[in-house]
Amino acid sequence: AASVLAKSLTSNGLASQISHEAGYWVVELSGGLRRSATALLDYGSVMQWWHQRTATASGRDLLGQVIWSISISLLPALLLEYLISRWLRRLRARIAARGIVDVDAAQPELAKDERAAVRAEAVAERSGNEAAIEVAERKTDTARGVRHAARHWTLLQRLPSAILHSLLALAPLIVFMAVAAVLMSIFIDDSTPQGRSVGALIDVYLVCRGIVIASGFFIAPRAPGLRLIQISDDAAHFAHDWLVRIVCVAGAGSALAEAAAPLGMTDTAHDAILKAVALVVHVLIAI
Repeated sequence: AASVLAKSLTSNGLASQISHEAGYWVVELSGGLRRSATALLDYGSVMQWWHQRTATASGRDLLGQVIWSISISLLPALLLEYLISRWLRRLRARIAARGIVDVDAAQPELAKDERAAVRAEAVAERSGNEAAIEVAERKTDTARGVRHAARHWTLLQRLPSAILHSLLALAPLIVFMAVAAVLMSIFIDDSTPQGRSVGALIDVYLVCRGIVIASGFFIAPRAPGLRLIQISDDAAHFAHDWLVRIVCVAGAGSALAEAAAPLGMTDTAHDAILKAVALVVHVLIAI
């Protein structure tokens, strides 16, 4: 045993290799944390980029072109998306109104039967009668299976209307994407900095809106009859509202970083914005 321990402590031994590998990972981890902290606290690079961009006439002219590009391409598309969304609101409300009620509300006797079977199983276990316990377990499994089958059938019944409801929510976004693409092709050159900035803004907006629509498809905070995740109304509103807040924060920060990158923002300033946004998002998730 002593010889094995001595060999493990040599330069090529197992203990030596493990200690060297652990030391290497500790150094890498501390270096990564130090670089992340430096990037997170490096707001000076962002302000320096802004001052450099606004200090010259050419920089101010480029910012003016970006603002004009956003006004000519994104604002009309957003306005049309809003109008179509309002036009489809009543139709979506009618689809939501014909949703399927939760099985526990429509058939409360299933939950009562399951609770009664669970109580009977507990009584049988206390009695110690093996035959009674086996019968009670079968009854509990049957009652639980009937209730679960009814809940799954309710979800299947909701699925067509939920898909249609979400497609109507997706339609304005498709219109926005088409209108923005047409206006950009007419008024903006994609190879210019302002064209790349507007393209980055469109990409971020589409991702954020897609996440919110997907959340509405599964959680359906305003359409409990179409909800595909079986949670309470309060929990659905809470989860969806927090998701919207997180998406807004992440989208705003990402849009700022990605839209400014084609305008000459340094990688350091770009990383500082993204890491600050990531920190805020992690705090929101933890809350």
